[in-house]
Amino acid sequence: MEIEMAMSDCKPELTDRFVASLEPKDKPYEFTDTLRKGLILRVEKSGKKTWYINLWTPEGATRGARPRSSLL
Repeated sequence: MEIEMAMSDCKPELTDRFVASLEPKDKPYEFTDTLRKGLILRVEKSGKKTWYINLWTPEGATRGARPRSSLL
């Protein structure tokens, strides 16, 4: 599955207002947060928005999905 990195020159803070404004596109796309290292928002073609957290451990990096989490 191909993922498009959204607006590669723009690195937004993932606020409630910004996230609510995101619309689905032809391909899934992702944003990384500027203030919270490892926080990623993925927007699917269907419009579903899923939060991911990249965690670094001594064994390596892992990614965990959190579809129903608050920013606060």
